[in-house]
Amino acid sequence: MFRSVLGKTLGFVGYTVQYGCIAHCAFEYIGEFVVCSGPSMEPTIVNHDIVFSERMSRLQCKIQKGDIIIAKSPFDPNMNIVKG
Repeated sequence: MFRSVLGKTLGFVGYTVQYGCIAHCAFEYIGEFVVCSGPSMEPTIVNHDIVFSERMSRLQCKIQKGDIIIAKSPFDPNMNIVKG
């Protein structure tokens, strides 16, 4: 009985670590969903809009006029700023 409980627990922990690693890589290298707040980008992005911030094109393309950029705030590194 102890072996079956231990086996199930280790299996669960293994799957949790695997899915955690996959989620981390997806958010770090592919993109993430971001909730925007504030009026600085209205009418393009309004308060509480949810946008998908993809990270793959930054490696392949140059920033051009008209692109929307999400960057870390220089005043608060835990906050992102959106500029277009």
